[in-house]
Amino acid sequence: MFGDAFSSSAAEKVYQEILRRHVPPSVQTFSILMKYYVAEGRWEKAEKIFSAIKKSGFDPNRSAFNSLINARGKSGNVDGAEKAFQELRELKIYPNNVTFNILLSVLRDHGMVNKMQKYFRLMKRFDLSPDVVTYSIIIDALGKEGYIRAAEAALTDMKLTGIQPNVVTYNTLMNVYAESKEWEKLEKTREGMENDGIRPNAFSYSILLGAYAKAGDLDRLEEVLETARKGKGVLSESTYRTLLCAFASVGDVKRVEAVLGEMKTSRLIPSTKTYSAIIHAFGKAGCPHAAMAVFSDMKAAKTKPDTQTFDSLLHALARSETSAQFSKIHEEMKDAGVRVSKYTRATVIAFYVHSGDITGAERELKTAISDRRGDKLDAAVFNPLLQHYACAGNLEKVDEILEIFDRMGIDRTDRTYNIILDAMARRGDVKGAEKVLASISSGKGIRASDVSHTTMMKLYSVVGSIRKVRKSFSRIKKPTAHTYAVLIHALGRAGDADGAKEAFFQMEARGIRRNTHTYTALVNALIRVDELDEAIMAFYDLQNDEAEPNEFTFTALIIALLKKNRFDGARELASRAIEMDIQLDDDLKKRLKKASRGEKGEE
Repeated sequence: MFGDAFSSSAAEKVYQEILRRHVPPSVQTFSILMKYYVAEGRWEKAEKIFSAIKKSGFDPNRSAFNSLINARGKSGNVDGAEKAFQELRELKIYPNNVTFNILLSVLRDHGMVNKMQKYFRLMKRFDLSPDVVTYSIIIDALGKEGYIRAAEAALTDMKLTGIQPNVVTYNTLMNVYAESKEWEKLEKTREGMENDGIRPNAFSYSILLGAYAKAGDLDRLEEVLETARKGKGVLSESTYRTLLCAFASVGDVKRVEAVLGEMKTSRLIPSTKTYSAIIHAFGKAGCPHAAMAVFSDMKAAKTKPDTQTFDSLLHALARSETSAQFSKIHEEMKDAGVRVSKYTRATVIAFYVHSGDITGAERELKTAISDRRGDKLDAAVFNPLLQHYACAGNLEKVDEILEIFDRMGIDRTDRTYNIILDAMARRGDVKGAEKVLASISSGKGIRASDVSHTTMMKLYSVVGSIRKVRKSFSRIKKPTAHTYAVLIHALGRAGDADGAKEAFFQMEARGIRRNTHTYTALVNALIRVDELDEAIMAFYDLQNDEAEPNEFTFTALIIALLKKNRFDGARELASRAIEMDIQLDDDLKKRLKKASRGEKGEE
């Protein structure tokens, strides 16, 4: 009626003018206003207009119900959307394809595939035939939930009922294959699309380019790009953005520069969103200098950076540990008056902690707490400092941060609990650690993780409670080489070499690769029970297993050999350590010198 440029604000003015002229608004008037509110995401306004229809003595029409279902669904009120559908039926208003498609979209967005099947069947009871939009929604929902074969069956069913797939249907299926990394099927779907005479659109090319980028197939990506270049209007900014991120994710600076140049030649000026995405991709690829170069290009193009831009750039620079550059960009962000997100806060605090500037980290946390304009803070903002205090044994500071958690109503995450648990373990506070472990399950949706149980294993090992070590190990869902190293070390400390060997060989049976740490733990366990020759055999097995001994492996064996006055063996291992550029501590070097002069290794 008013064209695409018409907004809810303009519609409100027309509505107010109708009221000013004392013209009673009709159901159609209300319904049109609701549509505009829904289109702009103003869900509460749409609800109020629906209530106004009833207060005016009208029965809402189908269009009003469609808007209400859409508004409630998009605002996350799925139950409310279903209630609106039920109310429509109670008023004897027959739903149409649009009604069902809206409801199916709502259920798809919330992963409710089973309910979708219910309404799909109900649709047929109303003598309504699913259309191309219905099938596209069904295929998308099934694909997102991992029901790939069912999505394929839906496409077959669609064709058998005489409905021709359109570009949206094919895009939906290609996206399903792209997400599930089924590259061959993606390519066949693309071919099927072309055979049906359907021209790919900008979104089709974005899917294909994104998929080949994920697969690392840059040659195929270039081929698709060349095809896209031949089609008019299919290379949108979104398509270029996908391409730019693909090249940036592998650190290909030259290709990024070339594509940016091509965009500008085509009079497609990269937006803030595009520049931010490239910076983010370069950051993930570990290319901070390239990320900075893109940021400079962005400023030269007079494109204003936003929160996402600075988030991505600071994250990229944090990885490179370029302190001066990081601080400069952080200051630039503050000067630009850009909203500081909780992710930025977490990145900045973590950077200061890792670079040893605890005062800077504390200052940033204080600012974050007092900033009322920023995001609501979460545990990720506090965890870096919390971990620093825990590792430093500063439990008073740990308690201070936990008090802030409680005061601000911040939920403790799995990582937060593990940090607290580690702090208790470091001070040998078994009861305190057990209390923390018991309280983890009281957190929202949190259960003690494998990391938590591994920390408890270390603590029980120190206090000599091997029974509790085993009990904690039994609670670990997915044991790793590190978990086994802790178990073997604990059994060795307790003098249970047989148990240590059993655990070591159990790893192979469970398909867990043995590494330097598990071998070193076994070597120490064998030395403790005076099985030195077997420990030396384990040392050579380690190298045959394509692992490398470390400083601790060499030190344990050399000291054991010196104690047994086996000086030649000790010197041989020391020479091998030097060949491998492994530094032995000064005390051990002195003992080896004494041994070389024929003195006893043990005083």
